[in-house]
Amino acid sequence: LDALPLPARDLVDMELYRTISRGRAGNLMTSRGCSYACSYCYSRHHWGRGQRNFSVERVMREVRVLVEEYGVHRIRIEDDDFLEQKRWVHDFCDALEAAGYHRFVEWEIKARPDHMEEEIVRRLRRAGCFRILMGVETLDPQLLKTMARPLREGVLENALDLLRDGGIGVQATMILGIPGETDAAMRYTLGWLEARLGANPHDIVSPCFFVPFTQQVYDAVAAQVEFTLEVHDTDCLTGHIPVVSSPACSLEELNRLYEDMAPTRRGKFERIAHLAPLDEVQNRLDQAAAAGVGAS
Repeated sequence: LDALPLPARDLVDMELYRTISRGRAGNLMTSRGCSYACSYCYSRHHWGRGQRNFSVERVMREVRVLVEEYGVHRIRIEDDDFLEQKRWVHDFCDALEAAGYHRFVEWEIKARPDHMEEEIVRRLRRAGCFRILMGVETLDPQLLKTMARPLREGVLENALDLLRDGGIGVQATMILGIPGETDAAMRYTLGWLEARLGANPHDIVSPCFFVPFTQQVYDAVAAQVEFTLEVHDTDCLTGHIPVVSSPACSLEELNRLYEDMAPTRRGKFERIAHLAPLDEVQNRLDQAAAAGVGAS
């Protein structure tokens, strides 16, 4: 991977990339691929099975570009599973500290709950990691097993405890409308997460809706459980709005759940990431279509 050039950030207006709380933000990848095979995920079809890392030296070159050329103070690392190679993670943290970036650069990662250990959480925090995006998806153990993502009992609770005690925030992601999941089960997972997050100001619940983004994902999930793709407009296949129904949950039920999570009803779910009301989403799509955005 080190033979690949650095991203051509000079071709875009980096002034457009900012975050509300800490000035300019940037992102990068330290690896490609994932060693797991969750049926709802397109990663293995896109990158192939297994994880391949850039060298720490190559990643630090990119970090220096972001920090010293573009004034970035917050970095989002987009790897599917940053904690898969623990030795690499320790070496990266050492390099950040040696460069002094841990003093003024915050960064966040994505990782599985079953990769959380007390030692690695402490190491991440010392090196400047402020939040971990952790895939929860659903609390239904049978559904997790069906989707090839089984978790042992207590693993999620342990991971949340370790991150809370270690001072790292949690962005808990979940997939709403996984075929076979009921409305009651989804609301239970939302409520369960809300009750356990909030000790850290960076805690947030980030729900998305199931979308079979590739034909391979569609086929893998359809082989396990029945579902119907109700919306075929590709502008809507983003994960931000419901497009799939199953015998366990209709599209109408998913739309009601979406509206319950919108800001106007935020009293039901206090820590849900921002969701625009469905009529606003439709207005934006109509405006984009009128302007020719996304037209083939």
